[in-house]
Amino acid sequence: MFRNHLLFAFRYFRRRKGMVAISSAGLIAGIAAFLFILQYAAFEFSVNRFHEHADDIYRVVNIDKEGVAEINLPPGFASFIEESVPGVDQATRFTGYACNGVVVPIDESNDLNPVREESCIIGDGKFRELFTFPLAEGNGDLSQPGLALLTRSSAEKYFGTDKVVGRTFRISNQFGTGLFTVSGVLQNLPETSGFTFNMILSFASLNDPSYRGEVGWADPNGMENGFTQTYLKIHPDADSEEIEATLTGLAIQSGRDDTEAIRLQPLSHLHLAPSIGYDLPTTGNFTTLLFILAVGLMIISVAWGNYINLTTALGLERSRQIGVQKSLGATRPQLISQFLTESFLFGLCCLLLALVLIELFQPLFNTLLQRELGLYVLNRPAVWITGGLVFIAGILISGLYVATVLTSLEPSDILKGNYGRSEKGTFLRQSMVVFQFAVSVLFIVVALVFSRQLDYMQEKDLGMEIENKLVIRGPSVQPDSETVRAESFKDELSKLSFVQKVSGSNNIPGSGYNFFANRITDSTPSPEDERKSYGMLLVDQNYLDTFDIQLLAGDTFSLSQIDVGWSGNAMILNRAATGELGFDSPEAAVESEVFWGENVYRVQGVIENYHHLGLQSAIDPMILLPLNANGYFTLMTNGDIQGAQLDQLRELYGGFFPGNPFEFFFLDEKYDEQYVAESRFSTLFTIASVMAIIIACLGLFGLAAYSAAIRTREIGVRKVLGASVWSIVLMLSRDFMKWVLIGYLIALPLSGLMMNRWLQNFAYRTELDIWIFLTAGVAAFFIAMITVGTRVLSSAMANPVQTLRTDG
Repeated sequence: MFRNHLLFAFRYFRRRKGMVAISSAGLIAGIAAFLFILQYAAFEFSVNRFHEHADDIYRVVNIDKEGVAEINLPPGFASFIEESVPGVDQATRFTGYACNGVVVPIDESNDLNPVREESCIIGDGKFRELFTFPLAEGNGDLSQPGLALLTRSSAEKYFGTDKVVGRTFRISNQFGTGLFTVSGVLQNLPETSGFTFNMILSFASLNDPSYRGEVGWADPNGMENGFTQTYLKIHPDADSEEIEATLTGLAIQSGRDDTEAIRLQPLSHLHLAPSIGYDLPTTGNFTTLLFILAVGLMIISVAWGNYINLTTALGLERSRQIGVQKSLGATRPQLISQFLTESFLFGLCCLLLALVLIELFQPLFNTLLQRELGLYVLNRPAVWITGGLVFIAGILISGLYVATVLTSLEPSDILKGNYGRSEKGTFLRQSMVVFQFAVSVLFIVVALVFSRQLDYMQEKDLGMEIENKLVIRGPSVQPDSETVRAESFKDELSKLSFVQKVSGSNNIPGSGYNFFANRITDSTPSPEDERKSYGMLLVDQNYLDTFDIQLLAGDTFSLSQIDVGWSGNAMILNRAATGELGFDSPEAAVESEVFWGENVYRVQGVIENYHHLGLQSAIDPMILLPLNANGYFTLMTNGDIQGAQLDQLRELYGGFFPGNPFEFFFLDEKYDEQYVAESRFSTLFTIASVMAIIIACLGLFGLAAYSAAIRTREIGVRKVLGASVWSIVLMLSRDFMKWVLIGYLIALPLSGLMMNRWLQNFAYRTELDIWIFLTAGVAAFFIAMITVGTRVLSSAMANPVQTLRTDG
């Protein structure tokens, strides 16, 4: 019997090549799109799960009195926990990128070229005992000062080989310059690692005064300054909630007045939250991922809908075959199994072709998402189950529905050819057209809103000027008299013909602040005032002028003030900070006293709010402090920067700061990097909307061809009676356009609610103007009209003598 079903299927596919091609093209595209999205989802869900003890590892998170989660804790907390809390097997801690700087590899007695390192962490000896980062060479010891681990790629970058155990290098950063010996080389980190680093310096090095220098906050045994993340490996039988309660009590007893609770965050939840509304920090976005998965399901639903639609539309032809089979004694279960066989065979062929399509477009997809994905990421039980269920559900639903509809009629009705014009034969087709174009309009609206929000963020007035700004990275290998050199370097830069203004700062717009600080208040603070946080930025006297930031009241810093540095008593506030400190106006704030702990500062000036960071978040209360800063040198140029100008800058920089690599970038490009995620999703949904429209139009084209085919004689009669070609086109198109319009009306409120909610994630957002929805509707209607019109036009222009000979 199965052999007969296969023969029937192949004969049917061969006989209806056109319709099969339309159905298969849509389903192949739909399956490919779904598998691409499933790749991305599988990757996101697999982050940090490769560690051997992943299920037993937790991050320690402090929840303060305001309910804010803080992941940076004092370094002494880790050893204290390990010694004092039952159920904790091991504890480790590491810094963020506090040791970033310039690396100078040492080759025997000679120094190699300096390399800037932007991904350096400081970890203790138990780091590799908790986390699974395999060694390629060496013993990986981090228990002693002056030891380091490199990844294989960073070893090759520094030394030109990965055989570097025992080799030494110097690194210059905020702590000064230290000499380190490589104790091991790690395999390159997997793509699914939530931790990214190129080197690990031993935490014990911070005990060495010659390395730590005068950086007092970096005491490796301190219990005050929080600058390390702490991770615990707990016993499999231990109760994490009991450990949380114990840690909370210990934190409060140790004098942490800002602690409301200590929480343990599972390692598997660091990247993706386990549910919507999760209240601990994550690096990924669970809600967005669910949204993307929903997009994939909608696309494949549209594709399977095409198959159902076109198969039932061809029911007139198939119904006669079924009527004959039923008259000859075929039972309904036998006929249903025949259709299921066809559906399975059709789906399997489309799946195989979709895999070929994925291999062709995988590089483009990876470039879009900036990840190295492939079908290999689907090799997980949960993914196989999810993908398999979606595929099997599509086959069963499509096959069973088609079989149930086509085998439910009596043989006498079937053989009369009444099915194609019956309500049962048309309702599904109409419903699927509505669904497909509702999804298409929804995707178009999403793509338009994403694109508009991205344009809004990139074009909105920032309150400062970032165009024509070239930024040079300052030196990490600090020369003697660095303050004098920085000022002299800026003086020489200002003499260049293509440089109009120069400023030095220790951070720049789009890259963050130097640090955040609290306990900054007026003379009569409340407890709530002391917990308010301010973004602190160290700048020179030219910062406001170079970035064209408006000074509302008071004055900018003077040269003498930046020479004294922020240990003096001057500060500049932004408008948001004056509000937080209780001043009625910028003018009222100038010359007022502000208390920072035990120190008293004088407000020298107030600036207008500007977007130091991207528009995803509100403007922070911000305080500028004076310093002859040399972290970044920002040049306002005339816009004409070519190779010759860069050579001048390189030569000048090398003369003032030998031993440091010359590195530069343009500020507007750097600032826009904050919108990479939004740009990526905008492109993704643009592609999704195009695919949904194409799949829907393939189905619409097939239905238009079918509709014209069953009305062939009617078209001929109308032409003989004098009907024009365009009146026939309008007659055949009217019903399709009606269902497209209904789909549009259904999509309107859904897309409006969805995108309004998405825009709430941005502190500064565009408006949902009516033109967005009108554009989506007009686009869908126009595309549908062309799709239907091109097909029915050929039927309307056919010779009526030939069409009247048909028995359709």
